[in-house]
Amino acid sequence: MLWVGGGITAATFAAGIIVTGMATPAGSLGDVPDLEADGYDPTYAFLELSTSGLDESEGIGYGAPDNEALFRSGLRSGWIEVEPDVSLAIAAGLIVAAVAAAFATPRARRLAVFTLAALGAVFLLSLYLSSGWETYVPRRTGFQRVLQLWFAVVVVVAVVLPSVLRRARVVTSVLVLGLMSALWAQSLNVVASYASGQPSARQIEAIEALPIERGATILTNAWTQGYVSVHTPGVGLLDGQAPYLDEPLLRRANGLLTSARAYFEDPTASPFDFGRFEVDYVLVATEAHAIGTPSIFSTAEAVSADPRLTKLTDSAGMVLLQVDDA
Repeated sequence: MLWVGGGITAATFAAGIIVTGMATPAGSLGDVPDLEADGYDPTYAFLELSTSGLDESEGIGYGAPDNEALFRSGLRSGWIEVEPDVSLAIAAGLIVAAVAAAFATPRARRLAVFTLAALGAVFLLSLYLSSGWETYVPRRTGFQRVLQLWFAVVVVVAVVLPSVLRRARVVTSVLVLGLMSALWAQSLNVVASYASGQPSARQIEAIEALPIERGATILTNAWTQGYVSVHTPGVGLLDGQAPYLDEPLLRRANGLLTSARAYFEDPTASPFDFGRFEVDYVLVATEAHAIGTPSIFSTAEAVSADPRLTKLTDSAGMVLLQVDDA
């Protein structure tokens, strides 16, 4: 059982490295941006600029969650949504049970050691990856991305428990089955939300049929993370992965997103510099997920009135316009 615990600990650490791209303490990544003197956080600014529905009352780049908020968020993340206090109660109960089991049979003691080692490994790795950073990213990595793996320990222990408590195997199996059924039922809404948060077949067919020339630059009313470049012959100006750990690229991305948001909200007051960025088309999503994301800046009405644009198509929740002087 100890080697299983060690294996899970190593796998958890390896997963953290794969997900975060780092395995060293804070300060070893030279291009990570710093928190500015007035509290402006460029990594949190990117999140706010690229995601709709966040609280921007303190201004873009301000008001990032502190470590306590990230910790509580990590406790309730994953395939099952439970309140952080409930998660803490479950973890505390598991630890108490593990300590009590240490005084029982040798098999129970091995399971207890595994439980404590696995929970400790997840917590320590989370703490390690979140400590020492000032900005929202990579500070969120440990407490929000890795900490949620703690609940996997609950599932593993529940599955193994009947084989450890042999005298009460039937009762334990029934209880475990009930727990797993409850987890399954609890996860249905979360899984359904993931399934419904994808572009429909109609939307995918529509974007792939758009009359866009190969290599053309496309401005969208959302950060599209590569969706436009994959499904059209063109290149999305707001495509690409989040450049959180590359300060020059992050600041350029924030500037692009700021200009794009201002343009789509009021094209007359904040005209976008199509020539500077060699924009050939403007693709506006009018429905959630039409261009791969629910976070869109605005609808198409204001942009359609821009005299520099000519509407080409309007279908499946997408409006394609061509820049006249492209």
